Amino acid sequence: MKAFNKIMAGFLMAALIVSGSAFAAQKASDQTTTTAAATETQGDAVMKHPNKHNGPLEMLGRFQFENMAAQTISELASQPVETVAAKLKQDRLPKVLKEYNITKEVFQTAMKPKFIALVHKRVEDGSITAAQETLILEALEKQGSRHAIMEKLIQNGVTAGIITQEEADRMLSRGEEEPPAE
Repeated sequence: MKAFNKIMAGFLMAALIVSGSAFAAQKASDQTTTTAAATETQGDAVMKHPNKHNGPLEMLGRFQFENMAAQTISELASQPVETVAAKLKQDRLPKVLKEYNITKEVFQTAMKPKFIALVHKRVEDGSITAAQETLILEALEKQGSRHAIMEKLIQNGVTAGIITQEEADRMLSRGEEEPPAE
């Protein structure tokens, strides 16, 4: 059983490294292909991140998320929404959360009911069907489960001696830290 755990942990580590490398390469590619026109057109209307999805539908979803995030942080930090929104336009979400001493878990817990309410509103206004609502809410639950499973697998790698705690901490904090300056 230990050998199986080591093999599985090794396989998962390799998969994480490969997917992380592919993600980083794609992100670098996205950042270098951003056009001046896209940057000019968007102005200061969006949070700071690569201009990966700029179609109208993607923008609608992103703007809804950004506004909901600003409202949530505003409530948690007792700060004006406008102040938080301005910070989110300058910095990435993890940096803003850190500045207000809000953990990712607290933020996600506060965002979840808002997101669920938004999905319910979309059913009420006819934008999506009840079946689509069910699919969205199931995906939301699965997403949380996948994160918990990944954390457990990484900790099993530490316990089995395949990776160090420092390596595990780096893997678990990916996406929460500000990327290095280019």
